[in-house]
Amino acid sequence: MKKVMCLILAAVMMAAMLAGCAQNGGNDASDGGSSDGKRVLTIGGHIRMYPNEEEYWQKVADDFMAENEDVEVVIKWNGSFEDVVESLQAAKMNNETIDIYSCGARYIRNTLVQAGMCVDLTELIEPYADRWIDGALESATLGGKIWALPMGSTGTVTFYYNMAMFDELGLEIPQTFDELVEVCRVIKEEKGITPILQQGSLAGYWPMWFMETYAQSSGHQSVENVEAFLSGDYDFTGEAEIQAFEMIKQFFDEGLIDTDSLNTDADGMRAAFAQGKSAMFFGGTWEYTNVMDVIGDSFEVGVFEFPEMIEGVTPQHGSGCGQSIFVPTLCNPENYDLIMRFIEFFTRPENCGPIVLAASELLPSINGIETSGDEFITYINSHHANSLVTYLDWVWPNEINDVVASNIPAVGAGYTTAEDAVQEIQSTYDRLVEEGYVYAWWDEWTEEDWAKVEPAFIPDTYGQ
Repeated sequence: MKKVMCLILAAVMMAAMLAGCAQNGGNDASDGGSSDGKRVLTIGGHIRMYPNEEEYWQKVADDFMAENEDVEVVIKWNGSFEDVVESLQAAKMNNETIDIYSCGARYIRNTLVQAGMCVDLTELIEPYADRWIDGALESATLGGKIWALPMGSTGTVTFYYNMAMFDELGLEIPQTFDELVEVCRVIKEEKGITPILQQGSLAGYWPMWFMETYAQSSGHQSVENVEAFLSGDYDFTGEAEIQAFEMIKQFFDEGLIDTDSLNTDADGMRAAFAQGKSAMFFGGTWEYTNVMDVIGDSFEVGVFEFPEMIEGVTPQHGSGCGQSIFVPTLCNPENYDLIMRFIEFFTRPENCGPIVLAASELLPSINGIETSGDEFITYINSHHANSLVTYLDWVWPNEINDVVASNIPAVGAGYTTAEDAVQEIQSTYDRLVEEGYVYAWWDEWTEEDWAKVEPAFIPDTYGQ
């Protein structure tokens, strides 16, 4: 898997160096108009993940076309959330035009921007920068430039639990790991079920465990340590890193989570939770609507924070606005006014509200979107939101993320040691550096590199 991602990144970077939006020879004038003379705006992205999300997008497109009769909006959803890099590379190689792309911020930050696949939006978005909540655009900024536009809610990670089962067994929300062990003991004895289930067949969900334990073992220096590590100023094989893996292993050793999770996907995890075959699972707040769609009225769902693993160390939780849109360097270079006209329309809260809230109602990224304030949101905002830190997989490259993801279940199940896991992370970084990896790539870019991601022009008007 590591080798595959490395090859993909290399291919993306090679293709991106061939042409940017302003120099894209495949996007000639004929790409900008439909057969009936209308201008065409093409929106792409991975297949939508949440209930009714695709319909919400289509409604925005239809309403935009009704307001702009000279425009035809074409939407193309393709591939999974994890397939974004491959999908864009295929589009580049096929000389496709994509004016706006919707995907997870992680892939934008740790791969696509450095690969030259994203247009610099800093000047383009300036007239509408106040539409985002404070700090939202900073999360999409690298090297002093804005590369993407958050379009979802700020997410974090949490334990979901069956409130009816907890009430039946007289269980309280655990605050510490020892308390969680006791809760799980009661559940196993009284119900004979797996206390905690994990969507373990989806590798991307394992690093969330490390982010939680490392936040504690590092003394709340997880992001700072990772940035120093990627800059070559920190060795990732120390006690804090080893302890983070060993704390995850405790969940396996104590029987809180078992090896059944290694082969469980998201649908299987939700189904087991809905059927009372597990009492809890660890996931993202963005999963709330999908979870409730499966559970319906069967029982109430509660959430609680990752427990305190080290006495006196307050838990910290990975966080960020996951869903974003950006302008690929695959865009039609004549479409900047049209692109920004759509973004202006999209970011009106009445238009994007249903899309933004499709996953959850936690801290919408766009100003003016009203939330229901249900118990789930209230609890997250009064507990988790007080201790948020940037997702580490937004900081380190995909190759590092793959190593972390594969080693967590391996350490947990006893197939490898924590010492070997951190050594593989360090060795992977050393190999990346030998292959040319630079964390602060923006300091290394030439004028030619920057020219390839600059917009072809800044519109005098956005067509309003």
